[in-house]
Amino acid sequence: MDDENDDSMETQLDGEDLGQSITDEGFLAQVQQRQQETSGMNQILQLVTDMDVQEPGTSSSRNVMEFSGIQQELNNIEKEHNEVLQKLEEASRSESVHQVPAALTNIFGTWRVLPNQEVHPSTTITPYAPAFMYKYMWYKLDGFNLHSVLFTGHNHQKSVETIGLETNGDIEGTRKMMYVDKDRLVTSHRRQSDGMEVMRVEVFVEDEKLYYIFQKDQYRYIRQYERAFQRT
Repeated sequence: MDDENDDSMETQLDGEDLGQSITDEGFLAQVQQRQQETSGMNQILQLVTDMDVQEPGTSSSRNVMEFSGIQQELNNIEKEHNEVLQKLEEASRSESVHQVPAALTNIFGTWRVLPNQEVHPSTTITPYAPAFMYKYMWYKLDGFNLHSVLFTGHNHQKSVETIGLETNGDIEGTRKMMYVDKDRLVTSHRRQSDGMEVMRVEVFVEDEKLYYIFQKDQYRYIRQYERAFQRT
């Protein structure tokens, strides 16, 4: 058993033997998580922009880890993590938003779920409300098309919805439409047979928080987000 514990302390990252630089396995776990998230967000950034991005774990960052220890490496990756988020925030801004309703302009940008909101609804609901499976949300408007990306690390889901256009719903036998209702963005799914609403998503900003409300049958879930960056 002692041999197994000794082996666990000889953990390697990116092929480099950390040896004595590992003083706390918790730091190593944080570094690995940051690397995965930053790498994943770089992929998201490539999906929504033409920017060149650099993957984490380069030779320079490995050198930092070798000479300065794992805490410095964690700080380095966290800085890169935030820089990628900042680029996503900049990419979300439209050059012509003066005629766009505030309900839309308020949600543009990058949002991060509040720590106490990371609760997933039941598996019967998540296929219809994938936002509950991800940590970040990103919105940008291009004409009448609202681009959104939900992501956590490498995992992501990208979608484009045309505001005011009725299309086939996510539930069989329904039609859906995204529209602005006062201070919020609504996506309504209605049965074709009788027009009854069977599913509804509302997104709006209040007190500097983004609220994502999902309703289906007797289920109603609310999730709150904060801006990843303050808008200027």
